[in-house]
Amino acid sequence: MNLRDFKAGNLANIVEELSMAKSTANIPVKDFEEKEILQEITGYQRNKHYAFTRYLNAYSKS
Repeated sequence: MNLRDFKAGNLANIVEELSMAKSTANIPVKDFEEKEILQEITGYQRNKHYAFTRYLNAYSKS
């Protein structure tokens, strides 16, 4: 699996799927959040869950 296959989950899911350190995985996650590609969906400071909301919304409209 890679980030193209990732629809929603937490940082631990991303770390596991990409086989990289949490600190390394956090770099693209923060970048994707800033570019509004990935959205944090819980509103929590810890145990955040992310989703590719544009991707999911595009498919939910079809």
